[in-house]
Amino acid sequence: MPNLLIKYVASIQGQGALAVPIVCYGNRNYDDALMELRNTLEAGGLRTLAAGAFSCQHAFSQTQAAGRPDASDLTIASGFAYQIAQKLAALPSLEALSPVSVSGNDPLGPYYTPRDRHGNPINILKVKPKTSQDCTECGLCAEECPLGSIDAQDPKVTLGPCMKCNRCVRLCPQGAKFFDDPNYLYHKEELEAQFSFPRREPEVFL
Repeated sequence: MPNLLIKYVASIQGQGALAVPIVCYGNRNYDDALMELRNTLEAGGLRTLAAGAFSCQHAFSQTQAAGRPDASDLTIASGFAYQIAQKLAALPSLEALSPVSVSGNDPLGPYYTPRDRHGNPINILKVKPKTSQDCTECGLCAEECPLGSIDAQDPKVTLGPCMKCNRCVRLCPQGAKFFDDPNYLYHKEELEAQFSFPRREPEVFL
């Protein structure tokens, strides 16, 4: 799970409400993300009924898993929703519900570590987007940043942390947002070169 989001998820108090943890990943591997999400929701008082992992276009890339989820993925998702409804209808009581069994290590394994061309670990946690002179200060990036990290008064400035979701890059009408950190760019190219194929299909757990 993105380390900047897991704290928010952990703050949710479910009070017995049902939940279906879903993770999306860019066709490499979801590692222990689904296990971490399930465990975090359960620890917060939610009851996990089912779970799923779907390959989606990678946040870093325009080509990695481009077009995903596609029609095939959405057909599987629709069937998954029907299966969840059937499982819920067949439950004799919510007390009979156990946490859904998912893939992953428990306890969790280490997070995936990006590496440079020589195999050495690289740290891109502090990398933030830059802004070109094409910026018109429309403020769309600040409005849409999921972490609220872009300064609404001066959208050229990223005040808070960045999880490299690239939402600001993709939404900017002037194409003014970009990343130029060499380690970040190499990691993106590495993902595209090594993990574009084979196609990873959705996995669902009931």
